[in-house]
Amino acid sequence: MKLRCEQLEMHFFRKTGDANFFVAVAPLSLSLPEAALTVLMGRSGSGKTTLMNMLSGLLRSTSGRVFLGEDELYAMDDRTLSRYRNRHIAVIPQGQSALPQLSVMENVLLPGMIYEKDRRQDAERRREAAEMLEQLGLGALLDVSPRELSGGELRRLSIARALLMHPDVLCCDEPTADLDDENTRVVLDILKKTAGDGCTVFMVTHEEDAVHYADRLYRMQSGQVTEEK
Repeated sequence: MKLRCEQLEMHFFRKTGDANFFVAVAPLSLSLPEAALTVLMGRSGSGKTTLMNMLSGLLRSTSGRVFLGEDELYAMDDRTLSRYRNRHIAVIPQGQSALPQLSVMENVLLPGMIYEKDRRQDAERRREAAEMLEQLGLGALLDVSPRELSGGELRRLSIARALLMHPDVLCCDEPTADLDDENTRVVLDILKKTAGDGCTVFMVTHEEDAVHYADRLYRMQSGQVTEEK
């Protein structure tokens, strides 16, 4: 499904010059195509993560609207939006989000167990999770605790967890941070293939390697977004 926004903007209240707020994301209208990898480049502090969080249903904007297909995300109440996101939108966060009480495999399977209708964890789903973790270089670590993983391994765990949900939209916040060159290529290849399989993939990053994989390229500076490709 196509993800789009209309006149989306975000202000945070903080004394800035003569104003009592600053503009994190200036008003913009954007349409992210299906079956494509859209990359948003920008330095830290440019507003990339704030924009991604608004588009993914994690952060309500100051004004504007976000649509997935014909569904308006922020017209939903919080409970409905949470269920909707679980079914349609996956996020690879910038920070580490693995639960230390669970194994690597359990962390990957967890999102599909949140709602009653999704609690079937059959052999096929576990097999798919194991294959995905193997592809990401974590095949020998299925039963270990996240406490034993490096930063790069934790990042790849979060990628596997998001992909296993087969979302309509995949939002990625610096997914190749903490990764070496080889694993960066592996992850970018997987994201490109995921887009080719029909997913709307939106990636925010400051790493120039991602430019070569982008079907559509934007750059962000001081809350302003411009298209390059």
